[in-house]
Amino acid sequence: MIAATKFELVLGFPVCRNGFIQSDVVSFEPVESAIQKIVDYCEANPPTIDKRGVTVTSYKLKHVFERLLGTYISNGETIIAMNRLGYTLKRTNDGPNALVNIKSSWVYATDID
Repeated sequence: MIAATKFELVLGFPVCRNGFIQSDVVSFEPVESAIQKIVDYCEANPPTIDKRGVTVTSYKLKHVFERLLGTYISNGETIIAMNRLGYTLKRTNDGPNALVNIKSSWVYATDID
């Protein structure tokens, strides 16, 4: 069994680099410097909150932040950063992803190729 103390808890569940831990399989711990890069970016360029609820997946946001920051960002690091920033999160069907209350229009306007 994985010790939850190695991983930050979000919504009461431990988060690894892949996202929410789903089994007893050992996974990698999130990288604090990557989490901080997301936090710093969002504090300087706040994503628009979707008042209708949680709409964008953490996996989609992971790819957006990778392009914006020019470095690898994991799904779990994205979940932890969004949680620390105070966004509303909802776990998706016991899977590794979360839904986040960020407007999809912000995501698509920011998601450069």
